[in-house]
Amino acid sequence: MRKRNRMRGGAGKERAIMLAASVFVLSALTLTGVYVKESNTQKNDDGYSVDLSSLEKNNNTVQEQAEAVEEENNNSLSVQNPNAEYELDLEAVLEEGELESNEFVKNTGEKKDEKNEKNTETSEDSKTQSTENDHKKENKEEDASKSEESTSVSTTTWKALEFTEEKGLVWPTVGEILINYSMDKTVYFPTLAQYKYNPAIVISAAEGKTIVAAADARITEIFTDSEIGQAVKMDLGNGYELIYGQLADIQVSKGAYVSAGDVIGTVGTPTKYYSVEGSNLYVKLSKDGEPVNPLTLLPQ
Repeated sequence: MRKRNRMRGGAGKERAIMLAASVFVLSALTLTGVYVKESNTQKNDDGYSVDLSSLEKNNNTVQEQAEAVEEENNNSLSVQNPNAEYELDLEAVLEEGELESNEFVKNTGEKKDEKNEKNTETSEDSKTQSTENDHKKENKEEDASKSEESTSVSTTTWKALEFTEEKGLVWPTVGEILINYSMDKTVYFPTLAQYKYNPAIVISAAEGKTIVAAADARITEIFTDSEIGQAVKMDLGNGYELIYGQLADIQVSKGAYVSAGDVIGTVGTPTKYYSVEGSNLYVKLSKDGEPVNPLTLLPQ
């Protein structure tokens, strides 16, 4: 813009110079014409008289014309750019204001973007935290539900353990009775080579043979005894308890509930008290702590 104003000012000056030169040339030509005319007049008038009034008049005319040209030039410059300085400053201010406005918009936009990103991150963090809390809450509710369900099942199953003689037992394994139940008289034990009372039955079974639960029960104890080896005690309900001995690979745990026919373990290597009898399953049934003959409750 400043360059444009300088160009306008230069053009005005050149025009003024041209006009002044034109006036000067015109004045010179006029004076030359007057001089020639006066020379001719002098020749006609014997060459001695000069019309000074005409020359003065012409000079006045030329001066007036020069002043008029100068005034016109000044007016022209004034009209061309009456507020050149003001326009220059105004445009500079506008340009500066536009730059500042653009910078302000840019900074504002960047701040808004940063704020939006922070808000987005905060929102995402809140959503993530909320989701994690929901998952934790669901897990707690699920765990509580499972706990209640487990308690409910345990209670229900425990209450359902109502063994009766009418229900009876199922055979835990099939085999020959090596030593029979006898509490009213003594029976012979081959390995011990002696007679004694027997509160259980000893069933012949091959090592590794599967042993199952004889009734619905709750596992109350898993232990090892020097005479009957690895053993499992089960609560059948109504005061009835069942013990299996001479086991291996026990597949139940204390507190577990089993149904009749569920696998308890397998037949193990017989202890030294039954080395002559061979591998077997030891089965003992009791009611309120008193031995009961299992054969009376097993299918014949």
